[in-house]
Amino acid sequence: MANAETTLTGTPKSGSLEYIEAAERGDLPLLPRERLWGFWEFTYANAALAIATWAFLIGGAVGLFVGPREGIAAIVIGNIIGVILTALPTCVPAGKYGVEQFTYLRSQFGPNGSRLVYFLAVVFLTMGWLAVLSMMFGRSIDGLTALVSGGEAAPLGPKVMVAAIGAILLTWFVVAKGPTSIKFFNMVISPALVLLMGWMMYLILSHHSLSDLLAMKALAPPFEDNTLNFIIAVEVNLAAGFSWWPYIGNLGRLTKNERTAFWPNIVGIFGAAALGEIVGLLGSVALGNSDPTIWMAQVGGITVGVIALGFVAFANVTSMANILYTSVVGLRQIGTGAIRRVRWDVLLFLFCIVPLVLVVFYPTMYDGFFIFLVWTSALNSALAGIGIADYFFLRRQKLDLRALHGDPKTSAYRFAGGFNPIGIIALLVGFVVYIAVFNPQTLESAPVFKYLTASLPSCLAAGLVHYVLTRIFARGDGWGDYPRG
Repeated sequence: MANAETTLTGTPKSGSLEYIEAAERGDLPLLPRERLWGFWEFTYANAALAIATWAFLIGGAVGLFVGPREGIAAIVIGNIIGVILTALPTCVPAGKYGVEQFTYLRSQFGPNGSRLVYFLAVVFLTMGWLAVLSMMFGRSIDGLTALVSGGEAAPLGPKVMVAAIGAILLTWFVVAKGPTSIKFFNMVISPALVLLMGWMMYLILSHHSLSDLLAMKALAPPFEDNTLNFIIAVEVNLAAGFSWWPYIGNLGRLTKNERTAFWPNIVGIFGAAALGEIVGLLGSVALGNSDPTIWMAQVGGITVGVIALGFVAFANVTSMANILYTSVVGLRQIGTGAIRRVRWDVLLFLFCIVPLVLVVFYPTMYDGFFIFLVWTSALNSALAGIGIADYFFLRRQKLDLRALHGDPKTSAYRFAGGFNPIGIIALLVGFVVYIAVFNPQTLESAPVFKYLTASLPSCLAAGLVHYVLTRIFARGDGWGDYPRG
């Protein structure tokens, strides 16, 4: 087995400029001396990523099901569990080996299977978020103009659609300019969002005492059973925690070791996201609307509303730019030669076509966006379970870097035609278990949902199936280079 210091056959010499450039692109592993982040650097990077406008949306969605007292508990419970189960199979191996996340995924699904997972977990998730955030941009602009003119906001009006399309095109333009422009936006927007959250919290508490806020009721609980409503709120937050699965592994590879790759997620991702969600929850129940573009316009008068909505609008562009850039970089990494030959700006625009279509033909997606979010957990929770079973229990935290980065046709991780059928079956089982326990579209659930949620059974079922089938069919003949004995 290779370790993180292994020099790969047929690659540039370790420490050379060619090796460093290839490692930065994800083509080769980053060696420990080439990594940039210690504990606090990674914590800040995670917090900057997690402090985003989608936290207001998720917090508002929680307010539909439960009041603030139960909602804060659901936010904390769901996010901490989701983030831990996501960081273990992504950041820990990335921190140990410095390997790109979807390259590492070849050890679980094969080189072609990792491409399939990328398209399922990243492309669809990112396209959905681009559509939702662009519509939030459009509603912010619509609310801002309504405040200035004294008119009424029209959440489904043509102004929102035009602004949402403009947000996607602006995001495309920013990302086409490269990471320098994105870094500038991040340095300005992330600290300012912290100030905005503090400001919104101050304004909310200036109108309502904390005891009054905690005693408020849910906006639109779907069931008379309060326990069921609470578990749905927990499930929404589990989905929020698992939604980081496609992204944080490639941040973890920049850290100096496994501990540094794991623990900052608890402080940064969990802490920052929970803070934003709590502000969104309190704002939604205090002002009587789960849509932050509406309650922000009401919380502090015209001047405050104009400033808040204007800032939120362009903060959405920053979030959109981050996820678009990360996703298309990954697409070039795992894609075919034909994809890599497409010009950068053209590939970005092609990626934006589906979000543009959603904005035009499915604008109501914004109002039920938590349904989209929870659907993603049916996939991400299963992927987390497979990753934990594979890396910690089957491979005992050992990877062969030559096999990961070498010729896929001769790699020990080739499996069958580039696919690991065991991993695919486990993923399918996890997905089926999820929707059998809880249907995100209708909110119908099995009795066990009230006690276990849906994400946790999905995670456990996928991991258990992957472990058992691999022990039965794969370990004996060296299939996938699993340890013998």
